[in-house]
Amino acid sequence: MSRMFRPYRPENVIGDFRVNNQFSDETGLLVARMSIQRDKHYFAIRDKSGSWQTYAVDYTIGSKWQQAYATRLPTGDIHVFPVQYSAIQGRWINYWKVIDPPSSPRAVVTGFNQITPATNYQTNCAPCHTSQLRSIKAGSFTGHDLEFTEGGINCEMCHGPARNHVLAMTSAERSDQSVIQAPVDFHHASAREYVAILRAVPRAVGSAPARPRRAR
Repeated sequence: MSRMFRPYRPENVIGDFRVNNQFSDETGLLVARMSIQRDKHYFAIRDKSGSWQTYAVDYTIGSKWQQAYATRLPTGDIHVFPVQYSAIQGRWINYWKVIDPPSSPRAVVTGFNQITPATNYQTNCAPCHTSQLRSIKAGSFTGHDLEFTEGGINCEMCHGPARNHVLAMTSAERSDQSVIQAPVDFHHASAREYVAILRAVPRAVGSAPARPRRAR
């Protein structure tokens, strides 16, 4: 869970950036090239006019069966590349085309260079792939106005704040809390309690007092 979103480190990359490092669309046209230059990983995307633009890999998303990559713009916005690597299939795939409807703008590889909100990580992915996401500017949900505490998914995202539980355990006091009180005990939760947890945990996490640090 903590490896869902991490700052770029060469040893964490599972994609093939050396041999099977190209992606073509349905017509056979080459639209993406992955490479390593001076020990740094890069994506080159061909736009609709045929021109190529190259972006550095600044983040990795996922660490096992599939991995996506993202780049950080000078504005602070993070954008996810349209092509992801499947470790199971051993090749690059257009994952968005698999899960999105046919009209999805992020499923069009050659549209990536337009840098639209469709590929913005903070607004599309961070709510589930990071911890304690919140806006630092009232009323704004623009990518660079969103901060998170941690790049991965920490315990509190599912189980809720555990400060009171930690205090109880360190003071050797018995805890008689219910399963839907943070930290949530999913193992003993009934179906009805599970539904209650889905409603209760986001509010508990959102009220966490820890101040987030800006994503880098």
